[in-house]
Amino acid sequence: MNTLDDIIIVGAGFVGLTLACALARLNRRIRVIESRPLSEPSYSTDGRALALSSLSCQMLTDLVGALPTHTPIVNVEVSEQGSFGKLHVQAQDLGLERIGAVIQAPQLGEHLLKQAQTEQNISWLSPAKVEQLTQENNTVTVKLEYGQCLSAPLLIVAEGAHSWTRTQCTFATVTHDYQQMAITANVSLTALRPHHAYQRFTPQATLALLPLNEKRATLVLTVKAHDYPHWQGLNDADFLAQAQALLGFKLGLLSELGPRHAYPLQAVFVEKAYDGRVLLMGNAAHTLNPIAAQGLNLSLRDISVFVELLIGVDLNDQNAVTECLAHYQALRLNDQKNMLRLTDGLVKLTARPELKRLRSLGLLGLDVLPFAKRRLYDYLLGV
Repeated sequence: MNTLDDIIIVGAGFVGLTLACALARLNRRIRVIESRPLSEPSYSTDGRALALSSLSCQMLTDLVGALPTHTPIVNVEVSEQGSFGKLHVQAQDLGLERIGAVIQAPQLGEHLLKQAQTEQNISWLSPAKVEQLTQENNTVTVKLEYGQCLSAPLLIVAEGAHSWTRTQCTFATVTHDYQQMAITANVSLTALRPHHAYQRFTPQATLALLPLNEKRATLVLTVKAHDYPHWQGLNDADFLAQAQALLGFKLGLLSELGPRHAYPLQAVFVEKAYDGRVLLMGNAAHTLNPIAAQGLNLSLRDISVFVELLIGVDLNDQNAVTECLAHYQALRLNDQKNMLRLTDGLVKLTARPELKRLRSLGLLGLDVLPFAKRRLYDYLLGV
């Protein structure tokens, strides 16, 4: 049995790798357990692009070093098909150089893994799956599928929304299926404005465009689950034509459709994110609908607070560990609940045709009131 690790992290996705890097730099001995081979991580075939706020960009830089290749966002436009209300947010309106940045998921994953593999305080077990978890004598012990046992004073679960390890504790988990599918693909547009992001609501679907360069963007098309087989069955030309009909022609013609990826949308929330010496992080603790692009942004705020709180904590002192985890929970719960309410509320608001006029007035009101734009932006940052 191994007892040399300070912290075991289960899961080597964005959250697990960011945590591993940040905690290793606190001179903690970290063990990362990942079910997939590190050469074939889950994000390697994921077509998503990630929208990070300016604050998240700074947090990620502070936690793991310079960002990988990314595209700054300086303007965001939100509209609804057939509606007069629109919201335009420019970085200069907020006193910022940029509102945020777009990073493609494979590039971020590869960057984080490369950074983590340079840290001497991180050791790896991959591929490996946790088969059993027990807690006793201020220690968490996991048994792997091939019989090896590992122990540490603290275990962090960052496996994602469908975490098996989470089920081995007493976490009260609330889930909600939105009956939606998100389809992502990279596309070209003939009149795309550089560094501009777009979101458009229609009765049939919600579209988002995240800029990658002067002509390419990641399209995120969210459709009702019962409509997904229709979209799945379209060839590339028909898919582009039907997406164009929803988007309109303001940004020019859609073309050069890349590989399509799809995933179901749900919400997962665990109000108390720790059980003894087991802590949930990332989607294992809170999975949000991507309508406001808040999932990874929220997790980075969690990580930043937790890493700061863990400085100087004696992991062999039960009272110190309990106090640290309770303090983390108290500091982060309101922000987590706010983002869950926001994303859930937006999904429900945009699904009701009878509220179209109200939505239009809301967008218009936000657009003409600078202080309202600033308040919305601060709210999305958890301020």
